[in-house]
Amino acid sequence: WWRAATQQPLRVFLQSTDTRFLPAALGVLPNVTRVSQPNDADIAIVESLDVFTDTRRIPTWLIAPPLAPTVTFPQLQPMLVTGDVAYLNQDIDMQQTQIITASVVMPPIWAQRWLYSAAGTHAYAGIDAGVPQVVMGFLLTQSDLPLRADFPILVRNVLRFLEIGRA
Repeated sequence: WWRAATQQPLRVFLQSTDTRFLPAALGVLPNVTRVSQPNDADIAIVESLDVFTDTRRIPTWLIAPPLAPTVTFPQLQPMLVTGDVAYLNQDIDMQQTQIITASVVMPPIWAQRWLYSAAGTHAYAGIDAGVPQVVMGFLLTQSDLPLRADFPILVRNVLRFLEIGRA
């Protein structure tokens, strides 16, 4: 089910308090190797802006940036996204996702809303000056996403979108 944009190995820097779900999902994807330094990575997956400030140099999946306001138990609605951002919804159903707490994130002009609720946008994606970015306003561990069978597919979809920036 993994159809990589390239056959080259994809080097992923992961900085997260999640020690089980994301590492396990990355571990089942072929051609994906974790690296310990952001300078060695093609893509970064980072929890919070506080721990990783160089998010513009490489494609980044930013999880739970320190933003306000937050909402409790939002009912997500996935957006019908187009173009390259359409990778994000492929082969998954985000509509039944349960989230305990999520931040409302404001997408910049270059981004498309990806997940939203009545409270506002909770995730967006886009390409800023040639660098793909995905921002998700909630911790994965504050949702049921890691427990779902299609979680590795979600990770695959985000990596495929972020790979657009690779030469």
